[in-house]
Amino acid sequence: MGYGRRGEGQFWWSLGLLGLISLGLFLLLRGVVTFVQDGGSIPTPIPPTSIIQPTATEDAAAVGMNFVFTTPTPQPECQTFYVTVIRARIRECPSEDCETLDRPPQNTNVCVWRVAPNAPEWYEINLDPGEPIPRVGYMHNSVIYPRSPTKTPSRTPRPTVISTVTPVATPR
Repeated sequence: MGYGRRGEGQFWWSLGLLGLISLGLFLLLRGVVTFVQDGGSIPTPIPPTSIIQPTATEDAAAVGMNFVFTTPTPQPECQTFYVTVIRARIRECPSEDCETLDRPPQNTNVCVWRVAPNAPEWYEINLDPGEPIPRVGYMHNSVIYPRSPTKTPSRTPRPTVISTVTPVATPR
């Protein structure tokens, strides 16, 4: 096995290092000369993508198209309920046949929006109440209960009207 003469590798390393140093000095000197020739300013080329161009909205407005700008619909207010069973199911729709989205454990707070439309035994809930885009799910009313329930109004008895006849003196 021949590895060459001792010191031959050191020559090539020295030659490569000298070449890199020479290239670095050349580029540095060229930069300094350019800087001095430009009067000390460094021109920066502007890429074509940074040039201001009209937007699609401005183009459409120029030809008379109308736009309707939308605002986000406010979310319904959360009513805090909690899970009363060991593991509840949050479903995609208000039915036992729908897919399960999540399985919160007992005593987990749930953001309830309202009773589900067309399914009075189900609640419509928001899975991510802190997020700007809601994730809607449904829970059966048998597995959750309100954290601070409002009192159920009871029938207030009406006072009975008792009419009495008061005698009046008649003039003679």
